[in-house]
Amino acid sequence: PNFVFRLNLDPSKDKEDEKKEIYEGFTSKTRYNIKVAEDRGLTCEVYDKDNINDEILDKFQELMEITGKRDNFIVRRREYFKDMIDKLYPYCRIYMIKYNYDKDFKRLTEKFDAQQKNLERFKNKKERAILALKDETDESKIERNNKKLSDAEKNIEESERQIKGFEERIKEIEQYKDEKNLYVSGSVYLYFGGKGWYLYGASHNTLRDAMPNFLMQWSMIQDTIDMGGYMYDFRGVSGDLNPDNPLYGLYKFKKGFNGNFVEFIGEYDLVIDEFLYKMFKSLFPKFKEMRNKIRNR
Repeated sequence: PNFVFRLNLDPSKDKEDEKKEIYEGFTSKTRYNIKVAEDRGLTCEVYDKDNINDEILDKFQELMEITGKRDNFIVRRREYFKDMIDKLYPYCRIYMIKYNYDKDFKRLTEKFDAQQKNLERFKNKKERAILALKDETDESKIERNNKKLSDAEKNIEESERQIKGFEERIKEIEQYKDEKNLYVSGSVYLYFGGKGWYLYGASHNTLRDAMPNFLMQWSMIQDTIDMGGYMYDFRGVSGDLNPDNPLYGLYKFKKGFNGNFVEFIGEYDLVIDEFLYKMFKSLFPKFKEMRNKIRNR
């Protein structure tokens, strides 16, 4: 790619210290989303030639095809990724993010129960404030208890809002109750010569709010550190950093990991026949779009 995003690492430091320092360099939103993924019951599984099987390859290919249809790009065949894993061993790996319904359900029900207790507590505070105001004539006490009443009412409203949200989310994840091998994102990773590369990425259309891609990136970064790497390459981003650019979200996602925007010289066309070149530039994008639609049906 002409433009990439890279994260510099320091292999001379203690690995755990380096992980902590790198993590603290992420934006607060990125750290929050990594925690969300872990709290929602997501875990990362790593596969190479030694432990990969047909089921995992099929699951990864399925994620790639879902992503290809969603983002309108051509998806490589399953055999291509299998060849990468086999022929680039031990440098190439597949990372898969797996969802755990039981853990997610347990977390949500615990939060729901805690908020129910909070609601009851705030209702009791409201009642006490109302009783304290009854027949009260001291202006300072009236003002103080009115403040307590107002705070209690605001807290009740917020608790009820959160309880409703937890109820909705518990209902939403019910459909995944019997899913034992639900993979929600995956990637192809390459490590060589002290560099880790994020080569391919794919994600499911479901459970996107569980932030699987944040956990996946953090897992690959940590493994790069463990292997003594000095750089992690997120690969391509758009060179147009205007927030109105449709690809700006990809740049913003990668930037959250506190890397560096790097521009390479890029590719240039040597035009021999101007007419044919103009035809190529105008017709080839339409051909690619049509081909993508046919291949991704």
